Amino acid sequence: MPTWELNPGRPALAHVPPTAGLAEACAWLRENETALTAALHEHGTIFLRGLPVAQPADVAAVRDVLIPEPTRTGRRPPRAATSVTVSSRPPTCLPPSRSGCTTRTATR
Repeated sequence: MPTWELNPGRPALAHVPPTAGLAEACAWLRENETALTAALHEHGTIFLRGLPVAQPADVAAVRDVLIPEPTRTGRRPPRAATSVTVSSRPPTCLPPSRSGCTTRTATR
């Protein structure tokens, strides 16, 4: 079970125990799912330090343990894939009437 460090104005922090690799870390996440979910609901945000993530595929593996089903809410544009399953949100443009819009329209 994780031990939480609580500091005002910062997310609740837990150190993931040293593991032999990503598979073992994901197993630890699954074993502690109830405690992690309870901490998330209690603190609003949690930060897990020590997960062995070095590339986008590692982030995707951890995400799949923590969030087993993809969720999409709101009216923002869908995310674009940047690796196998990790994605990022494309820039959202302001309407043409607002300054700062980066969309350019070609005219002939």
